[in-house]
Amino acid sequence: KHNLPVKRLTAFFKRHEALYDQVQHLAHSAAKKAEFARDWRNRRISHSDLATAVGNAEPLAPASLQKLTSALDAIHAVLNAISKELLNAEIANLVTARPRARAFLAYARQLADSVNFVDAAIDPDGATPITDTDVAAVFLRQLGLSPTMENVKRVISLREAARRFT
Repeated sequence: KHNLPVKRLTAFFKRHEALYDQVQHLAHSAAKKAEFARDWRNRRISHSDLATAVGNAEPLAPASLQKLTSALDAIHAVLNAISKELLNAEIANLVTARPRARAFLAYARQLADSVNFVDAAIDPDGATPITDTDVAAVFLRQLGLSPTMENVKRVISLREAARRFT
C-alpha cells in the first residue's frame, strides 16, 4: 500500500520550482508540528505497542488541543498554497467541531481522573503489580461484585489505563 503523506506532495511539483520550494517548506513545517500525533498513531492508535500497553515504554509525546490545532493549520497551509497556485482559490480553514473537541477532552480528563481514583483506591501505595489478580478480586468484593475472571480483567485494564493517564 502506498500512502500520501503531506511531505510527499512535493514530488508532484518538481517542474513548478516556486511552488515546489513553497510546498516543501510548508510540508516540512507541517510534519514537524504533527510529530506528536505520529507517536500516538504509531504506538497507541494504530498498533498495540506492547511496551506502551504494559506501561514499560517512554511516555507518549505530549498532546493538546493547541498542538492538534497547530498541526492541522500547518497541513491546511500546504493544501491551501497548492490550491491558490493551481486553482486560484483558497481553501477555507474551518473546523466546525471545535466545541465538541473541547467537550471530548473534558470528558477524557474526567475519565482519566476517575480511572486514577479507582487505581489509587485499589492500591494506595502503588506497591502491587497492576496485574495482581488477588488485589483486583479484593477490590471487586469490596464493591459487592463477584470476582469473576472477566471482572478481574476489567479491573486490571482500568489500572493499566490509569498508569497510562498519569
